[in-house]
Parts: sequence; C-alpha cells; structure tokens
Amino acid sequence: MYRKNYVPRSKDEIVYTDSFTVREMGKKMLTLLIYIGTFGLWLYLHHAYYNFGSKIITPLTGAMWIVGAVLALLLPSQRLEIIKHTKWFVLGYLAILFIYRYVIILVSGVSAENLSASFGQSVAASSGTAILGWLQNLLWIISITYPVGYFIFQGKKIPQFFGTRSKNRAVREIRDIRDNTKPY
Repeated sequence: MYRKNYVPRSKDEIVYTDSFTVREMGKKMLTLLIYIGTFGLWLYLHHAYYNFGSKIITPLTGAMWIVGAVLALLLPSQRLEIIKHTKWFVLGYLAILFIYRYVIILVSGVSAENLSASFGQSVAASSGTAILGWLQNLLWIISITYPVGYFIFQGKKIPQFFGTRSKNRAVREIRDIRDNTKPY
C-alpha cells in the first residue's frame, strides 16, 4: 500500500516511502556508531582491567545484553523501549567504568605527604592507602550494583506485562457485574 503525502496516525505505523533521505541515513549511521563504540569500549575495558575485566565486567555486560534481548523477544509491546534502555544502560555502565579507571590512575599517585601539604596540616600515613582501598571498594560496588539495578529495572516489566488484564476480560467482568446486580 503506497500513498503519496500520507501522514501516519501514530509513530509506530508503517509507511512506505519512495526514497531514503540523508536524515534517515544519518540516524541509522549514528545508531550503528553508538553500537560499534559500545563494543569497542567493552573490549578496551576487558583488557584494561585485566582479570577484573574478564571475570566481572565482561560477564555482567554480556548478561545485560542477553537480558535485554530476551525481554525484547518476550514483551513485543515494549520492544523498542527495552532495546533503547539496554543500549544506553550498557553504554553508561562502560562509560562510568572507563572514567573511573582514569580517576583511580590520577588518585593512585597521591600520598599522605601530598595530602598533608594540600590541607596544611598533618595527615596520618595510613590515609594514602585508605583512599586507594576506598576507591577499590567503590569500584566493586559500581561494577556489580549497576547491572543488578538494570536487571531489576527490566525484571519489573515482566509482571507488568503478563499481570495486566486483557481488554476483553475486563469488559466481560464489568458486564457480568452490571447484569447480575439487582435494581433494588
């Protein structure tokens, strides 16, 4: 069905057009670049964090992709939303870990003497190592709780999707109540 100058009734309605515009091609290329950049960042972090990357970051990132794909197949009415959320959650997770790696590199050179000089007062020698330990704990918290939060966020959609009543069932129940109530 091809109609020239047809205005779709909704955003999701399929409309056949006669040409592929530069604007449409630009959107497709941007989406492709985002996915390629995400994959490249994932590979970089896998090697940059060594064993932590291969044992924690890579499996959790892969699990986020898999959960997003499975839920997009299971919940067709929310497919575009799930795909969009998965793309941005994974990219956000990898970007946070990428930035955090350089924060750790910058702070690792700070010693207790540097802290004493910057504060203008004496600081315990254990403070320099305490900061590194705190940053390491924060890395564990970020790298595990972010994907867990994504799993919970996406998992909430399952009961919402399957728990809602169909329109026919709701109408049938309303008619049943209306027909079975006595007028007096």
